[in-house]
Amino acid sequence: MCWLDQSARSSRWRGTFSAFECAVKGCRQREDPWNDVISGFMTGGSLALRGGPREAFASAVACGFLVGVFKGVVSVLFDRGFNKGPRPMA
Repeated sequence: MCWLDQSARSSRWRGTFSAFECAVKGCRQREDPWNDVISGFMTGGSLALRGGPREAFASAVACGFLVGVFKGVVSVLFDRGFNKGPRPMA
């Protein structure tokens, strides 16, 4: 039942990330990629708290970094994918 364990971990991560994302959007009152990076940082740290403060901080930094890189790569790919032709000059 390895897939079931993986599914539970994935849904725990996604649920925690979504909760932090809503909280960060409410606090910052803006919609930008930094919300996702902050939410990833907080999610990674909170899910690794059982390992101690050092492990939680390392996991928080890693998750924040990975979410930031993923957000950057996806936004660049979408921008290039949807803007196929040259932009008309005004």
